[in-house]
Amino acid sequence: MKLPLCFLGLAAGVLTTLSIAAAQSADPVAAAQALGKARPALVAQPDGLLVCEGEEFQVRSPGWLARPYGTNYYAATLANTFLSRQAYLGAPEQGERTVAELAVEVPASGKYLALVRYEAAYRFETQFRLQIEQNGKLALDRLYGARSNLKIWAFKEKLKTELKWAWGAGESVVWEGHDALATLQPGRAIIRLIADQQPEPAAKRNIDLVMLTTRLDEVAERIEKENYLPLDGMLTQSGDLYLKVHNQSAAPVTISAAGNVGGIGTDHSPYWVHLRKWPKFEPLVVPPGKATDWVEIGSQIDTLSDGQLNLAAAGEPLNYRYEFGLRNAAGQIDSIGTFAGAVPRLPLAYFGGTRYVRRVVHQADVLYELLAYLKQQPVVGKAPVRTPIYGYTFEPLAGDAKHAA
Repeated sequence: MKLPLCFLGLAAGVLTTLSIAAAQSADPVAAAQALGKARPALVAQPDGLLVCEGEEFQVRSPGWLARPYGTNYYAATLANTFLSRQAYLGAPEQGERTVAELAVEVPASGKYLALVRYEAAYRFETQFRLQIEQNGKLALDRLYGARSNLKIWAFKEKLKTELKWAWGAGESVVWEGHDALATLQPGRAIIRLIADQQPEPAAKRNIDLVMLTTRLDEVAERIEKENYLPLDGMLTQSGDLYLKVHNQSAAPVTISAAGNVGGIGTDHSPYWVHLRKWPKFEPLVVPPGKATDWVEIGSQIDTLSDGQLNLAAAGEPLNYRYEFGLRNAAGQIDSIGTFAGAVPRLPLAYFGGTRYVRRVVHQADVLYELLAYLKQQPVVGKAPVRTPIYGYTFEPLAGDAKHAA
């Protein structure tokens, strides 16, 4: 079965073009697979969640394949058409039994919901099985993706088996598993995804992620209250990205959050509709000539798209340097970039899949990389000469001739 991509649009105020830049600079799928292989086991994020990205699962028998965002069914730049960290694990509509696994380190004993975020094509089966094995025993063995299964739908539709939106059958990204409980103990467990033959009509099995959480009350609250796709507000880059501030001036500098949701990151949605319980970014006061320790900031940025990093500096005179770090497979923090600043606002941008592309950039670099990408594309047909073309992308930077050009 082949489905068209959802319509394209621009999410206002969000740097949705960053994924193009990311595609030029790194292969996120190869990086995800390498990370999943190098890491002994996925550990819980600082916020306590075990978020198992589909693209990091290791394929044990052929069929499953890690793929980049844009090769899936529903891909656009608005509403319910995003994938976490811009990649996923896919299996064909039909095929021989295929297995993919990911080891996790369960932090504490308890009852864990096994929630899966995936694409549920309208009126098609997208069946797959999720198993959780610990100490040689199956703690969970459940079929997901069947048309008759209850799923968590976007736009206040809550729990339904399937539905078609008034505007069409696109944007069918769902969560499933609100009642799938596994009793787990501290220590190693194996998360296993299995795709096999399924009833017709059949669609591809596109798995974004598996999330294990003991926060049952929060999940229920989000299903009841969240306006877009419930549970998406729980997805952050917690434990991935870190910041260190170097003050090179003769006076203290204070770094604070200046984001649209009270943090330092711009939410992927143009309407900022998710229930966010991000930790508050506490202002950093850095003495002259000193530097902070690494400060975790990934818990305040989104995984579903790219966006601005909103940090404000106060002090006189200003002469500081931001250094960004990324936690690697061994749990250590690698420095991935530094940015010197002498202004109150240094316009920077992050990627939804920072752990794969390993970059933070100037916002202007997004423009330059996008233009370079567009210039590489072949020109077909005759350019319009009388059709007005309107576009809104970047604010002008005063005194920057290159940016203005």
